Amino acid sequence: MRGILFLILASALLMAGCVDLSKVDTTPVNETNGTAEYPRECSGPVCGTDGQNYPSDCAALDAGAEAGYPGQCIPECSDSDGGIEPDVNGVVSVSGENASDYCIDASLLLEYSCLNGTIDNSTLGCGEGRLCELGRCIDDPTPPGANETNETGITVPDAGCHGPSEYDVYRVETVVLNYTEYTDTCVDYKVVKDYYCQNGSLASINNECDPGYGCMMGKCEFVPYTCVETDGGNDTLVRGRTTVSKGIYTGFNEMDECIDDGRILEHMCLENGSVLSQELLCGNALKCFAGKCLGSDCDDSDGGYNLYERGTVKVRDLEDYRDECMDEKRLREYYCYGDDVDSTIVKCEEGFVCNMGECEED
Repeated sequence: MRGILFLILASALLMAGCVDLSKVDTTPVNETNGTAEYPRECSGPVCGTDGQNYPSDCAALDAGAEAGYPGQCIPECSDSDGGIEPDVNGVVSVSGENASDYCIDASLLLEYSCLNGTIDNSTLGCGEGRLCELGRCIDDPTPPGANETNETGITVPDAGCHGPSEYDVYRVETVVLNYTEYTDTCVDYKVVKDYYCQNGSLASINNECDPGYGCMMGKCEFVPYTCVETDGGNDTLVRGRTTVSKGIYTGFNEMDECIDDGRILEHMCLENGSVLSQELLCGNALKCFAGKCLGSDCDDSDGGYNLYERGTVKVRDLEDYRDECMDEKRLREYYCYGDDVDSTIVKCEEGFVCNMGECEED
């Protein structure tokens, strides 16, 4: 209603020639803050023209840059051979990470290239009459000929693939392709890479050795478990480290640890090369600290958990605790647990009764 009255009044003033429109501020008023400025409309995130990431285009302008494109900046990727070029050994670089083209075997090349700012790769075959060497495909420099002899004195009847036609993980064998030798090798401690000839070409396969076997010098061999402990056995007074290995593989590598103030987790080797882990009580006048049992502030006169001798537990200068009978068959036995005292109610065995704080024959 007030708006209608304002329009009527303004029309009347105009008709009366009393208003100079050049002096009227017609700028729209922002309804949210009551100022004459429109709030900026920002969107983001964006990659700035300076190569930096910004949460919005407004933030990029505030930093003296402009919005290049929406989203995060795509890292710059460079490829020294210009892309997928099997005849050139190239190096691809992104954010300090480098990857160089290399030969998978004598006929296959792993070629690196850039893809959307990241490092991509593809496997390429060099083709007939060509070899992969030093990360690139080249023409075979060795012309075919009969009775050629390689550097190790092996006579090769002609160019091509010569060697076993099947792989055997339990034997080390050598394949000769165009006068170049390829010998079975270990990929890691339990995987062997076997070479063999297939349809006149070099082939290879990675095989994992059977359980109990490991790869040694290019073939799978039986490898026993070996257990070593630094504390010489089940010694709770010394913190030991126990390791179990199989060849070059270490499957267990742990140190003795305290479970709480009174118990320790002790590791020890068995005769078969495996490891035994068991929870043990430190015992009377001992507590567990830093993976071993050492002297505590508690002492039990009967040596600890002993139902057949009445004991007295002393903790520093505090009250003494003496074993006591609950009734004719049950005994409350006090004992040390770390630096403190603990107790449990136990029943005397058959033929024994509780008398004067201990179990004795009936």
